[in-house]
Amino acid sequence: MLLTLITYSDNMVLQQILQNVVTISILLGIGYPITKFLPNYLQQKMGVDTIRFTSIGEMFAAMPYGLNKKKASGKDVTIQFHITGDEVINCFFTIRDEKCTYTEGEYENPTMTINTPAKIWLDVSNGDLPDEG
Repeated sequence: MLLTLITYSDNMVLQQILQNVVTISILLGIGYPITKFLPNYLQQKMGVDTIRFTSIGEMFAAMPYGLNKKKASGKDVTIQFHITGDEVINCFFTIRDEKCTYTEGEYENPTMTINTPAKIWLDVSNGDLPDEG
């Protein structure tokens, strides 16, 4: 905001253009790389491990926040989960308008249904499945 107070030129049109160009250039030149790379850098620098889930409930609560909005663009799907084993959960995720919502219960006509034991889904989410190569 302070950058818009600086006088770059006596010409009003040029002044307006420069105020916008300078501000946008700084945002793109500094702001974008910081938001893109700083979280990973800080995670490595602080020695923070990748997030690991210990329960299906914990993992499902976090899943809507991990939505890749680019890949979700234009999607309208409902994914039903039937989890068995140590944790029994019936719930569904709705992905619509680049948003993901979590709801407990049954969805009448889901786009896809996943039936799995809790242990398997936790292993999938945590990347712990053995390599079958």
